[in-house]
Amino acid sequence: MGRLKLGWIEDNDRRIRILNNVRVKMFREIVYLNVLPRVMSCVMIKGPGELEPTFLPTRELVERLSQRMQRSLRVKKDLNPESFLENYLAKMNVKLEKSRKANLEKQIIYLFSQVENNQVSVDELSDEEIQGLLCFVKENMEAFGKRLENLRKAEDQGSVGGAELDPDMLQEFIDMMKINDKEAGTS
Repeated sequence: MGRLKLGWIEDNDRRIRILNNVRVKMFREIVYLNVLPRVMSCVMIKGPGELEPTFLPTRELVERLSQRMQRSLRVKKDLNPESFLENYLAKMNVKLEKSRKANLEKQIIYLFSQVENNQVSVDELSDEEIQGLLCFVKENMEAFGKRLENLRKAEDQGSVGGAELDPDMLQEFIDMMKINDKEAGTS
């Protein structure tokens, strides 16, 4: 397009003529650029006294390209190598912890089934295995306790999911939970 000289042009008619010439040259360059594969270009020009700017090729395309450009700049800003690696490592650590917890839970459930089926006696278990069993029982007891509280609240309201609660069955469950708490506390 050549060199662009900046300066104030006193004559209003000459200023408008030069603006129109620059606009035509710029539009021509945009059309040439858009012919190239994988090149998207657009222009928006607003001259003095114009209510609406002029868009080339179309207003919708200019808006779409502007939004895409803003997104790509945001992504580039967010994805410097250090922050990318930090985010990736944090996600992987969370995933690793979840899989470790799931594996530990499966191992403890398997250990419980072995003890229950008399394949392994409690005396044969290591301290680590016993500790794992106790922690697992404690976590499940806490979860059952929370469920029980929710059931009690629902009982106070009259029903759970549209079904009436049997008070005897609920009391039996509560007694069983208390017995399990005492056994867990003494062993």
